[in-house]
Amino acid sequence: MSLTNEISKAIELLKKHKNDKIKIISHLDADGISSAGIISKTLGREGIEHEVSIVKLNKILDAIDSSELTIFTDLGSGQLPRLKGAVKKDYIVIDHHIPQGKCLYHINPNLFGIDGGKEISGAGLSYLFSRNFGNFDLVDLAVVGSVGDMQNYWGRLEGLNRVILEEGIKKKRLKVDTNLLLYGRETRPVYKALQYFSDPFVPGITGNESSSIALLQRLDIPLKENDKWRTLSDLSFEEKQKLATEIISKSASSVPKELVKFLPKLVIGETYTLLNEEKGTPLRDASEYSTCLNAAGRNDEAEIGLEIAKGNRGVYYDVLMGILRKHRTLIAKSIEQVNEITQRECIQCFEAPISENIIGTITGMLLGTNADPYKPLVGIANSEDSLKISVRCSKVLVLKGVNLAKAVIKAAEDVEGEGGGHAPACGAYIPKNKLNEFLDIFESEIKKQLEA
Repeated sequence: MSLTNEISKAIELLKKHKNDKIKIISHLDADGISSAGIISKTLGREGIEHEVSIVKLNKILDAIDSSELTIFTDLGSGQLPRLKGAVKKDYIVIDHHIPQGKCLYHINPNLFGIDGGKEISGAGLSYLFSRNFGNFDLVDLAVVGSVGDMQNYWGRLEGLNRVILEEGIKKKRLKVDTNLLLYGRETRPVYKALQYFSDPFVPGITGNESSSIALLQRLDIPLKENDKWRTLSDLSFEEKQKLATEIISKSASSVPKELVKFLPKLVIGETYTLLNEEKGTPLRDASEYSTCLNAAGRNDEAEIGLEIAKGNRGVYYDVLMGILRKHRTLIAKSIEQVNEITQRECIQCFEAPISENIIGTITGMLLGTNADPYKPLVGIANSEDSLKISVRCSKVLVLKGVNLAKAVIKAAEDVEGEGGGHAPACGAYIPKNKLNEFLDIFESEIKKQLEA
């Protein structure tokens, strides 16, 4: 059996149910919404009626109903033991996370020796499913989902992601460039993109607006052109080259000597342009597009993200831009709620009255500004009857052998919780009375990884 055969088997099951009640259940992040968009668009084009639910991982069972066929995308593999008793009819799992059990129709790369953490995302798998129906135009969403899931973590997409990307290039839907890995290529002023660049940490620049402006001025890189703020996409090759050299040089002073050689690939890498999207909009860049979908999901507006993913613009785009503004305001206010970051031997942590929906985003942003950039940062938020844990670390720590997902899965299971994710970013839900025990176990696992 191969991944291709597993997809074919699932497609045959779908065809058997084409006149039945079908439901898609997906995760609320960018990869999950991209995945749901691909499968929903596919079913719609085949004339198959269906419903879509976008959920948090710990709410997956609440979305299950009496549908004759349920299709889980970007989730399900880690919840198989629970699904087995909850889903009474047929179901398909299209997921790239590490399987925690078995099911009859399971499209998961890890089962076939393919690393689901970096070689293909949920959206990528959904696209491989959809392309069997001739939907090659949905390749854009496959790349958006992979980028949203940080599968271009080392500056480029690899494995099956690469195969999908090259298909998109051939279809003239995608363009790849070598660029500075600053976020906001199409929409953010260069000085702001530089200010918020934090991995690697740039001493004197990261988190400092005035120093970022001063650096650009010293390098003779104009901030504006015709009274308009210049973005990274406006810079010439020579300007980008000067800025890259400066970032690498400054970062070298704070990075362990044995890892300095890796700095160029942390600063320079691939960017992905969606050629069918309007220039100057956040949907033109795969990374910014993924942020838009993530913002919709995290602000309880997943249905807007889904409509955007399915290609609908107009009023949906206008609403999405409003959600994005609201999301940014919420992030700024949430960061102000973090009063203290507690330092431990191998990790650091904070607990604040922040929405569980954005605790991961806040944790990632604090890592390069308010927190030590070279220790894993654990963010803790309330989630009804449990605690939501989000953990982030620098790429430098991953180079040193740290795998947050392995540590968080072990720690969560030991306190009767549930964890998952990838090497640089992961999360968990744990009982409220087990926080200290969880932190002790998690830190112990990180310490073992660093000493290995």
